[in-house]
Amino acid sequence: MAVTRHLRRQLGQHAVLTLPMSGGGGWRLEITRTQGETGNRIGCYGDIKTASSVAVLTLFDLNHLVPEHTKVMGKDWAEARRDANVARLRATLATALAGQTDITFELGCGHGHWLAAYAAAHPGEYCVGIDLITHRVERSVRKQTLGKLDNVIFLKAEATEFLEALPDAVRLTKIFILYPDPWPKKKHHKNRFINAANLGLLASHAAGGARLHFRTDNADYFAWTGEHLGAHAGWRLEPEVVWPFEQKTFFEERMKDRRDVFARRAE
Repeated sequence: MAVTRHLRRQLGQHAVLTLPMSGGGGWRLEITRTQGETGNRIGCYGDIKTASSVAVLTLFDLNHLVPEHTKVMGKDWAEARRDANVARLRATLATALAGQTDITFELGCGHGHWLAAYAAAHPGEYCVGIDLITHRVERSVRKQTLGKLDNVIFLKAEATEFLEALPDAVRLTKIFILYPDPWPKKKHHKNRFINAANLGLLASHAAGGARLHFRTDNADYFAWTGEHLGAHAGWRLEPEVVWPFEQKTFFEERMKDRRDVFARRAE
């Protein structure tokens, strides 16, 4: 992304970078921006050329909004970008969730280990997992494909944009948040997903009695989540609840501890 921004600043609307390789081949990176129905689209195309063949061309959409973008491009641009993302997600979900009324939702699905296993063990539930990192979503989709699971989908999406795009007829019946970024520095606490506004957004899309399952290895984020859920009118803390489904994940294997918080949607 940093290379992309640098090249676009230097070369404008369309940038091409070619690096020679031994044996007569080369690596070519092309960066371009096009105007579409939902606004500007930034794409990064790469291919590896050899003397005898050309690799498959791959497109990577650079959709995720990060603070540096807002600082450089301005608040109006950031809001327009967010609106475009929500509109695109709304169209995707209208098709992907057609006929669904209740879903099991994992916010931050990682590589899909947990939700793919959960979906296989719960064929009567329709599951949706989201993550911001492209390669994580791609790995999750591979698990869904290899497992021939027709009751789970994985999408690249930012959490609040996903919730805003969710069809009104679809309700969250189970919500799982496993090992989210704890943003341990105090100055970064504002970036934590668990806050009053986001809990309200979750509650507005949750069915009555829906359960929220939260797991972290960070003691401070554990206490923070309990305090925010306890203070929110839309949720009721539930002590002494057993985690409903265990499956080792890529991230959990790296954790030294685990702390669970449970809450139900207030009816």
